[in-house]
Amino acid sequence: MKEARQVQSLYWSQTQCTLFISIISWLEVDQWDDEESRLDIGDEVTVNGAKSGEGVAEGSYWGRITGVGEGAADGGGGDTYEVEDKDGDKALVARSVLRHRSLYRQAFVGVTGDRTHDSYSMRHFSEAEWKWLEEKAIFADQKISVIATHSDNAGTV
Repeated sequence: MKEARQVQSLYWSQTQCTLFISIISWLEVDQWDDEESRLDIGDEVTVNGAKSGEGVAEGSYWGRITGVGEGAADGGGGDTYEVEDKDGDKALVARSVLRHRSLYRQAFVGVTGDRTHDSYSMRHFSEAEWKWLEEKAIFADQKISVIATHSDNAGTV
């Protein structure tokens, strides 16, 4: 029973803090624009997608690699891949029109002793993330032109 009382007493006496957790993700532009590297079964692709910096390509669609065609099995990139779309339809597609959807994620964690989860804290941690992205030249290197932010709107007092 001694351990149970100690655990319960810690609940009331521990110093509390606020965590601000943010995850930033983007498609890696070098893999998106590549037309020759080998793709693996399970990789996500955009079929007939425009290269980075170009406008939206009409008729492009999401797919997943389900097989390798002639020339792809040797590891040299290959000529064609079997791609399954969202409806389960499969087609053989040339590698040159496949855009590899290689998603990169970066997590940020901010800790503060202020238990008020408010817009001032959010702004502080968001500005720190922005500074990190600028210092690493992520915006320029990855050709990022739009930032979309979503919050859980968790406010406390």
